Amino acid sequence: MAWYIKISLFIIKMPAILNRYQPHYKVTFILLLGLWQYFLRYTFGEWYA
Repeated sequence: MAWYIKISLFIIKMPAILNRYQPHYKVTFILLLGLWQYFLRYTFGEWYA
């Protein structure tokens, strides 16, 4: 479960990282967050949902 925490922290830091390199970071962040949510639902199924 440590990887879950690491990836979550990385996603929380993502906007600040992307803000330096990419002007449209908000769109990318929302897409990544959506993919992460989908990944969690797909991996953990009803336990997560």
